[in-house]
Amino acid sequence: MPKSNEELREEITELETEILQLERYLLSLYRTSFGDHFPSLLLPDDSSLPPWKPYTTKVHNDQVSSVSDTSLSPSFKPFLETDKIKRSESGNPSLADLLGLNNLGPNKLSEELLRLISVIHFKLSDKGHSRLVNNTNNENINDEKCGQELGVIIHKLCLDEDNLKSVDSLLQNFRSLVQKLENVDPARMAREEKVAFWINIHNALVMHAYIVNGMGEDATSTMILKAAFNIGGKWVNAYDVQSSILGLRECRSPSRLWMLFSPARSSKTSSSGHTYALEYAEPLLHFALSTGALTDPMVRIYTAEGIFQELRQARDGFIQTRVEFDKRETRILLPKIIDNYAKDTSLNMAELFNIISECLRETKRTKMRRVVKKRQDRCINWIKHDFNFRYYIHWEIMRESFII
Repeated sequence: MPKSNEELREEITELETEILQLERYLLSLYRTSFGDHFPSLLLPDDSSLPPWKPYTTKVHNDQVSSVSDTSLSPSFKPFLETDKIKRSESGNPSLADLLGLNNLGPNKLSEELLRLISVIHFKLSDKGHSRLVNNTNNENINDEKCGQELGVIIHKLCLDEDNLKSVDSLLQNFRSLVQKLENVDPARMAREEKVAFWINIHNALVMHAYIVNGMGEDATSTMILKAAFNIGGKWVNAYDVQSSILGLRECRSPSRLWMLFSPARSSKTSSSGHTYALEYAEPLLHFALSTGALTDPMVRIYTAEGIFQELRQARDGFIQTRVEFDKRETRILLPKIIDNYAKDTSLNMAELFNIISECLRETKRTKMRRVVKKRQDRCINWIKHDFNFRYYIHWEIMRESFII
């Protein structure tokens, strides 16, 4: 039946509101993209626009694409999915060209994948199962831990039909980005590009696996084996990335999750001579890879331009918030990730204590020196890996989507 004039007026009003929201979003993209390069660039004041809120564009006669959570560039489907916005007839670059959304390179593609799946996790976490904190240990904020990096803690995903339906367009955008990985050739990347790319891909792949396979006992033990991306024509799973490509020792074994990954059961590409393997391993990667376990590091986006500085920052932040002491303060409690890092870098005890000391605040540094002085050879208790589900995601990944 033809729509009434009243219904048409309501749709027009809704579209006008969403156009205003899109204009505000475009202004934020301009500021983000050009602010550092053109500080004097003047943009119109958007204070007169309505308050920014994530929204979903309804489909009218199947002619308008669905757009959700436009605070994130990958969800801006007119740019990412059509790939048809090119230079104008005058030869001037379009907005999509200027923002680099038409031709995402491999590293930018991996960044957008991780950013988008992180937002999807947050939206599926439900209000009661996620919160903003400033530490990665027991989530009790005290004077010692004030000033740490902000992150969103996610304890549970609500994967019921209604919740999944609410992020359907975001998942569609994610899948469209995953398809672009088929055209990526990691073998042609520089080392810095490879390291950043594979961290982002690993973490995005595992986060997506939780959504696809759920969080039950059975799903947890098999999801990483099942989850894989087609990258450059080769199917790659999380175990391939961690062991065969990045060359890290199994910092989380033995466990029911990783015991499944024997050479006979992992994918065909899991071998020491993997096509995409790094020339040599990077020990700092222990502080970047996450499988959604309680004792895993914070999820961050890594860039090719600043990869090693970002990895050192991840290491320092992890150590700073994970070093604890027993009740009598006679032993230092350290996660096994630090032990594996020390082994991969061939650190002796004195060198390890020196690195840890440089990461700590004064109170803990003094306490550690006192413990080490008394019994250096027997002052460490290595904490076993805890496989209980929890994601700790850097706030910057989704700061525009997080409503405090």
